[in-house]
Amino acid sequence: MQERSNKAVRERYESNCALKVALAENDKLKRRINAIESLIGKERTATKVEIRPEQTIAFGLLTILSIVVFQVKF
Repeated sequence: MQERSNKAVRERYESNCALKVALAENDKLKRRINAIESLIGKERTATKVEIRPEQTIAFGLLTILSIVVFQVKF
């Protein structure tokens, strides 16, 4: 019974060691992929366009005013 317990402990230890090795390899691959993507330029910073309601309203009023002033016919 003690032998089975020791065997289970050894197997669990070996499994944990294998898991740590696999995680280390995974981290290495992730770093390599990130480096390659940055060299290729795949990672692009997103340009965020902010349009405030005041700007939208002002643009609409300006458009209406320009139509009235210049009497543009559609």
